[in-house]
Order: sequence, then C-alpha cells, then structure tokens
Amino acid sequence: MRERVILIPTDFSKNSEAAVRFAVKLACDIKAKIIVLHAYRLLQTLKTANQSPFSVKEQWDKATEKKFEKLKKEILIECELNYKFESDVGFAADAILSAINTNEVDLVIMGTSGEGSWGGVFGSTTLKIISKVSCPVMVVPPKAIYSGLDQITFAYDFKEVKSFSKFSLLVEFIRRFNSHLEILNINNKAVISDEDQDDYPYLIDNYLNDLDHTYSFIRNESVPEGILDHIRKNSTDLLVLLKRDHNLYEKVFTSSVTKKVVLNTELPLMVLRE
Repeated sequence: MRERVILIPTDFSKNSEAAVRFAVKLACDIKAKIIVLHAYRLLQTLKTANQSPFSVKEQWDKATEKKFEKLKKEILIECELNYKFESDVGFAADAILSAINTNEVDLVIMGTSGEGSWGGVFGSTTLKIISKVSCPVMVVPPKAIYSGLDQITFAYDFKEVKSFSKFSLLVEFIRRFNSHLEILNINNKAVISDEDQDDYPYLIDNYLNDLDHTYSFIRNESVPEGILDHIRKNSTDLLVLLKRDHNLYEKVFTSSVTKKVVLNTELPLMVLRE
C-alpha cells in the first residue's frame, strides 16, 4: 500500500495551528505524509499602490517561510514524519483543489475557523472543497485534542451505497486503531421494530465484515439535531458523515443552530464523498 497523503491548509491562525497539531499526531500514527499548504492573494497584501506585485510576493514568501520554520520547530517534532510545505498565490479553495490533484491527497484536514483569508470552515471555502473533492475532508475544532480514534460514530441513512471505495480510509482507521464503529441512524419513527432493525444492516454489514461495529437507532424529527444531540451525550472520537447530493450533510453544515453546536464541540468531523 502506498503512503497516505494528508493535506493541511493553514492561514497560521491559532485555530488552523490546532488542526495542524491534530493532523501531525494522526499522521504519525498511520505513518502518512503531510503537506502543509498556505495560500494568499497578492491584491490583499499590497499596502500601497506603488508596491510592485513581484516585490510583495517575494516579501510574502519570505514571511511564509519563516512561519513554516516556526511550525517545523514547534509542531513537527512528534515523530520522523515525511512532510513538505507549499505556498500558492490565489484563492484558498483553488489552491486546495490544485494541491489535492497534484499530490494525490487521501485526506484534507482543516480547522474550524481562521483569522485571515481562509474564513470560517462553515463558509464557502470548506463547503466548496467538500462539494468538489473526492477524498475525505476532516474538520478539527480548536479545542480538539488528538488521543487516537477508539470510538467512531458514522451517521448513516441506510440508503444504498453505490460504491464503498470511499470508505477505505475509514476502514483503515478502524483497523489501525482497533476502533469500535457505531453506526447511527436518526429517524422519525416512534418505535423501531426488531424487524426493521434486522432489515437495515445488510446494506453495509457485508462490507464491514469482521470489523467491530454496532447500530444505534435514535428517534428525532430533525436528522442534524438528532446527530448532534447524540454526540453531545455519548463519548466518541470522530463523527463521520457520508456526502450525498442534497442530503443531511448540507443541513448539518448550513443550519444556523447546528452550525453553532458544531463550532462549540470538541469533536472532529470527517465527511466522506460517495
């Protein structure tokens, strides 16, 4: 199996630094390569009209290199990690998409908010990344502390999965960390019969096969609220959502109520693209 590649976009804010720390520890455990990416727009860095874009770029590149060196000294000391730094001129989303395609990225890890051009994770940049890329995207809140992935909760609607190929990284996590996978289904039925529960699992059981997994059926009229209420009350290290077009992931990311909850949780969230 080839070495996994993790892309970490950063604007060097405290929140993005938290994501870098989380990603580095995860990369050490799964022996992955990391790419730390910073992007900026020249028009935003020009202080006066008399400045040359070329001189500004040179100054900005030097400043970025110093910040990379600071990251190397403070963060990249967890293990003998294969890593590289990249900087690019342009919009953040475009730079991320380009880096993903160029480097065959397996996972993107981003912080939940930034202080610069990256903006908040629930803004257009992250939603665009999740919509455009085929690899998983992990969102890491500022207070999240990496301690392995013993418990993983996968919110699943039990609809047919066209291909399980996008689940490969999740399965790798489960095997690597000997995780327990909780498959969470939120529905609006007052009572879930034993017959109903028996009918659901076959859609995914064959793929999970020998992996340690259980099912949880929760009644709630709102799927996003049901998910977030469940993870508030139950200990888990990672919440996983499956991105389908116009499904619950969009509601979780765009609802103002659930957005506030997720922004204040310490739980990392990973979105898989079907």
